[in-house]
Amino acid sequence: MVLPRPLHKRILRWGNSYGIRLTRDDLDALGMHPDDQVDIIVERCTPTVDWDHLPSLSLGPDASTRHDQIIAEGLDEGHA
Repeated sequence: MVLPRPLHKRILRWGNSYGIRLTRDDLDALGMHPDDQVDIIVERCTPTVDWDHLPSLSLGPDASTRHDQIIAEGLDEGHA
């Protein structure tokens, strides 16, 4: 079975054991139910930065030198 989307979960302490919790939406998307047996393939995660979701400034060539001022003005105007 191929997952409809990657699931990024944390390993959590669960009594004297550890577990990975899935939401009801995760189970529904996978067509799974409580007590179903699953095989887990572990792939080592490497830290990455998703540059697409970082804010950017396009306020002129000197914007990077005025970063703090621009952010402060945005906060004053309620653009946080």
